[in-house]
Amino acid sequence: MRWRSSAAGISSTKTRSATAGSGGGIFHLNVATGPLALTNCQVSNNTANLGGGAIHADSATQPVNLTNCTVSGNRATNGGGGIVNVSPCTINGSAITGNQTPGPGGGLV
Repeated sequence: MRWRSSAAGISSTKTRSATAGSGGGIFHLNVATGPLALTNCQVSNNTANLGGGAIHADSATQPVNLTNCTVSGNRATNGGGGIVNVSPCTINGSAITGNQTPGPGGGLV
């Protein structure tokens, strides 16, 4: 899943076994408007050839909110096995486990 300019609200979704350059499961590039809100989601077993095996969020101003989500079993080559986040971030009631990278941040960077 990829977003570039509008708000993204994702609820009760499973994103599994995807591969991408960055953000194997979800890539959120937002330079103008709109946060990324994930609720009751599972993002697992994804691979990023760069960073953010599960999620790559790249916005200096737009927030990422994870509520009751599981981010597990993801892999990235260059850091952030689970999540690469350049955005303001809030994580509530969520599990970030079993993610891998040879770079920094197995779970979150």
